[in-house]
Amino acid sequence: MSDELNANTEGGTPSPSDVGATGAGGDGATGGQAEVSGQAAPTATPEELSAGWAFDEQPEAKSAIPDGDDDLQGMTADPNLDQAKVPGLVEAIKSARAEARQMKAELKQFRDQSAKFDQYGGFEGIEQTLGFVNGLIHTPQEGALPFWQSIAKDAQPAYWASIETLAQHAPDDVIAVLQQMGKLPSTQAATGAWQLTADDWARIPQELREIANQVPINQLIEWVDKGTDESLVYNLQREAKLNQLDATQRQQAETAYRQARQEAETQGSQAVDELTGQYEKAHLAQLSKWQPFGPEAGEQNQQLYRSILEGAHATLLADPQWHKLYEDSVSKLQNAPMRKLNNEHFAAGADERDARAAAMRYNARLGQVMRGMISNLDSVFRDARAYREQQRQQIPNRTEITGQSSTAVNGSGIPTLTENGRLSPQYIDSLKAQYGGR
Repeated sequence: MSDELNANTEGGTPSPSDVGATGAGGDGATGGQAEVSGQAAPTATPEELSAGWAFDEQPEAKSAIPDGDDDLQGMTADPNLDQAKVPGLVEAIKSARAEARQMKAELKQFRDQSAKFDQYGGFEGIEQTLGFVNGLIHTPQEGALPFWQSIAKDAQPAYWASIETLAQHAPDDVIAVLQQMGKLPSTQAATGAWQLTADDWARIPQELREIANQVPINQLIEWVDKGTDESLVYNLQREAKLNQLDATQRQQAETAYRQARQEAETQGSQAVDELTGQYEKAHLAQLSKWQPFGPEAGEQNQQLYRSILEGAHATLLADPQWHKLYEDSVSKLQNAPMRKLNNEHFAAGADERDARAAAMRYNARLGQVMRGMISNLDSVFRDARAYREQQRQQIPNRTEITGQSSTAVNGSGIPTLTENGRLSPQYIDSLKAQYGGR
């Protein structure tokens, strides 16, 4: 803000900024805002989140390296310099400046390019990923297992998609490998070789036939051929108990998953609310520097701060570009815990980083919008104070008001009022004489 704004504001000065106002919390941009006293501006600790802007921030400093070298021409006429060495000195400075400009441009290009790696976990994340891929390609015997373990842990959807792809497009290869490992028999039984006769079914009690239909046919035939009726019943009853236990465990697992899902949804909402609250607190800390109603009118200042924050948030959401940025930030931050629950840890981490980066951009822009609003409002408050002072100066002295001068006289020079605001005896006598009163 300009010095003029700071100088013409009663009390302190404000500054605005918010998250996806604040990066996260729905359309109610100011929900849960902390009250900030109009008398003392809160100070940010190192652990607090930056608002991304400052009410009294200074313009960005210009580069110490000029864009051109015209300023060096004056050295050729400087009597304090050895003119015999000036040409070489000028060329050396030009060469150093050119090299510095090139390094500055390359550094900016490097920063812009490296920022694209943030979504992959930065250089460390990329290095780790490339290590897995390099091991898989160049040393498959040692690198395949860590590669698939990493995918199974951090990206299960990709893990299962890879398995399904192999099964669909190379089923013979998959079967051959499983047979070599002993996971599948090398030959398949002929169709119809494994069947139960009517006499075999008659040996199975009616109440156990349903569970018998769930037992693999080769296992059931083994129980029938190699065991007695008692052992057959025992095995079927045991299978029924195992199925019941499996169903109970499955139900417990489903219940635990539903509970974990609810907790993940709650964590996502809390993450959004927490980030929103941090940005709102940072914005209000800047806004509290501006006290348009004076340092004693804390509640009035607070009401105006809330109006500015909500108004700026609504203005920014009206822009489709910023509205999409805001919604993406909220969505990714909310869904990150659910992705972790589904073992998509890598993707969840990337979403969290993207969401916080988007929230930072949104709130920095929100701060700019609020600064513009403050600049306009401050001029209104300044004009109102000037008009109020002008009105005070133009109020005439009223002698009937206690405490002001009561020496006013009428046209004849006789005092009209006494010091306590009553008609003076001299003025009453003059009226009697003029109008014949008693």
